[in-house]
Amino acid sequence: MGLITNYFRNYVNFSGRTSRSDYWLTSFYLFLIALPICIFFGVGCYLGMKAIENASSTEDYTAFFAHPITVAGILIMTLFVLATFLPTMSMMVRRLRDAGQSPWWAAVSYGITLLKGFLPFGKPINFIVTVYILILLCKPSVKDFDSNHTTDSETTTK
Repeated sequence: MGLITNYFRNYVNFSGRTSRSDYWLTSFYLFLIALPICIFFGVGCYLGMKAIENASSTEDYTAFFAHPITVAGILIMTLFVLATFLPTMSMMVRRLRDAGQSPWWAAVSYGITLLKGFLPFGKPINFIVTVYILILLCKPSVKDFDSNHTTDSETTTK
């Protein structure tokens, strides 16, 4: 539970480092939290689409929001994404720095993900960049790190 506490405590801490184990364990815990939220969201979207099919006019897209589970699923998913966006971004920046990589790769990752619909061959480019960044995130920590930076454990004890 301390990993998730550190995750939210350092939600805008873009300096310092995050170890490989802390990064992946926190990501795993977030996955376990996100899984039921995504399932609930999917069920809500399914029920919303069924409501559109059953509507008198297929142009009546307001029927999508007629089911309360649809609205609740969208609301919960939106709150989860908003609550985890900055902490995940800052944790990725700290992990990249710990692996000796440029923290700007996190911005590239999010930027390509947001722009993939507008770029020619956006999905393959996004896939290649995502795989490359996953490889960077898996690299071991570097020993010669700038002494001005602190680790997550040093940051949380101050």
